[in-house]
Amino acid sequence: AIRRAVRREASAALDALDGEDVAGGVAARFAYRSVAPADYGLTVDEILETPDSELQQLVSIKRLAPYRDREFVVSADRRKKWRKERAAKAAARKAAHEAERKKRKRAKRKEAAAAAAAPDATPVPDKKRKRKRKHAAAAPPDGAERPRSADRPS
Repeated sequence: AIRRAVRREASAALDALDGEDVAGGVAARFAYRSVAPADYGLTVDEILETPDSELQQLVSIKRLAPYRDREFVVSADRRKKWRKERAAKAAARKAAHEAERKKRKRAKRKEAAAAAAAPDATPVPDKKRKRKRKHAAAAPPDGAERPRSADRPS
């Protein structure tokens, strides 16, 4: 009951406004109209899964211009060709991914075989770079005092 009352108040406040937006200092209320969906013969899955660059090969943005009188129609032959190219690209990507996966698997097996062949050998840790100290060359041996320079006050 409380939610309905709050919702009613919010919608009344919205209706009381003169406009939804201000354009050039003048309040404006835009009338939205429903538009027929243009799927160009593609399924929802094809539209959502395909990158924009590939969709633009089928229907370029200049064909979607709102001022054109005639709606752009994609022919069945063009859709068929586009789907064929898309399937070929997907197969090539899959083959490349599979080849990369096999390559990594082979390398892993090689490493395991090398490690099994030489169980005595301890793994050599990577050498770490030591940071050079500023005055490392001028440092006196242990226990010896460092001579003070004449220009430095004591």
